Amino acid sequence: MPVALTTINAAKEQSSTYQPILLADFLFCDGSKLHLSTHPLNTVEGGFPLPGAPATDYKARLSSHNIQEIQSLSQQGISLIPSITLAIEDPDAAIYTASETTIGFRGAVVTLTLVLWDVGANTFSSDARTIFAGLCEKAVINATTLSVTAVSEVGKKVLPTVVHQSYCVWPNPATLAQRLTANNPDSQFYWCGEDRAPDVAPPCQHTSATCTRPLRRLNITWDPVGQQFVTAYGAKSSTLITNTLSSAVMGQSIPVVYGTGWINAKPIATVGDGNYTRFETIAALGPLSYVLNFVVNGEQLSPANNPDGSSSGVPNKDFRYNWINNGRRDGAPNLDSPWSGHGDPYGGVAAFLAVVPKDVAAPNAPPTCQILAAGGATNKFQQVASISVVSHVATLTVVGLNWDIGPVGAFNFTISGSTYAAINGTYGAITGRANGPPGTITFACPGVADGSGTGGYIRYAAYTENPVWIYIDIRVRTGDSYAQYNLAT
Repeated sequence: MPVALTTINAAKEQSSTYQPILLADFLFCDGSKLHLSTHPLNTVEGGFPLPGAPATDYKARLSSHNIQEIQSLSQQGISLIPSITLAIEDPDAAIYTASETTIGFRGAVVTLTLVLWDVGANTFSSDARTIFAGLCEKAVINATTLSVTAVSEVGKKVLPTVVHQSYCVWPNPATLAQRLTANNPDSQFYWCGEDRAPDVAPPCQHTSATCTRPLRRLNITWDPVGQQFVTAYGAKSSTLITNTLSSAVMGQSIPVVYGTGWINAKPIATVGDGNYTRFETIAALGPLSYVLNFVVNGEQLSPANNPDGSSSGVPNKDFRYNWINNGRRDGAPNLDSPWSGHGDPYGGVAAFLAVVPKDVAAPNAPPTCQILAAGGATNKFQQVASISVVSHVATLTVVGLNWDIGPVGAFNFTISGSTYAAINGTYGAITGRANGPPGTITFACPGVADGSGTGGYIRYAAYTENPVWIYIDIRVRTGDSYAQYNLAT
């Protein structure tokens, strides 16, 4: 007989071991889920539910797969499976009807997890092993079986993912189910954010004319006249000048910025007026923390306003730059002439206006624009040691120091996985903090009864140069989910 079932690593080395069970968790594009396994893990089919909070019922529908058995696992587990094919028993076509014809397996994320089962004691291994995560292709039906192939996303990723173009880049939620996720920062529909019913705000065609959230669109539509007569200050006659159109930047990537470094920004639609040359530029996808230097054709510019749009108190009409948007979901068109509020809002990106004398940059060719800037906040996670609630005020203690959860005041964060389930959720302000040790924060939690719990994570966004958080952020931007990572380590 094998030794008592504890961990997978301990059990798999035995000459005789326990029953391996493969779990398949599908997350579809509309947010719905499907849980399947090789053995019944639910009482309806005569099995025993897998322990957990909340418990998840797995239907015994996986009849075969092309993953090697548990004995071939290394001590660290299978880490790079390029693809898998699952055979799903579906004699009544219920899964095909509900999941393929209605939603579609293509694009769904599937996560495969391995557990061990002691049949006699009806107990499971104390740990589980995630052995695969990837994107599904279209399901193929064959008599009573569905065949689903998924390709791992651990391979090559393409970043940046957004380019300059005339059609809005943000995915628009078309169904009510998709719109229910539109205000979740993890949703692909967040940057569009249309959460009204489709009959109130019909799905757009990614054009300005059909956009129902006009301040959030990210597309380039404004262009100056190709040529115009202008009169310079003190001149007695007009001169014909040529402006540069936005077509020069179409198809070029919008940078993603981490840490602090130089950005080679691409001018959009360079415009002259006889004395000055103006242009807009998109510097980064999402926000920037601050700008240290802004240089056009070798000349340093001064900020005319702050990232939030307020005046910087250092006006310089000859060599200046203005923040148009600092990565907020809702942007706003540039009010400077000749845009005069009729340009593009640049929702979700850091965009600027630059103004220089015509002797520094002529309007008939895009100038060089280099911006030394610090990237925006990156999602980070920290383990929660304990949390207690008294009179609707929570005190959360983290594992280790509280380096950057804060400041006091408006600050968005999410708590998940706490044993005190009532406190799990998203909050928008901190009332107190201490670096520690131990690191703590306090915050109001209206509607949450007195209680306490341990464990879980606090998720928040902060500037970082830590390559681990940057790497995870890159992977999530290109299709991964946080559930694929061991956030504790």
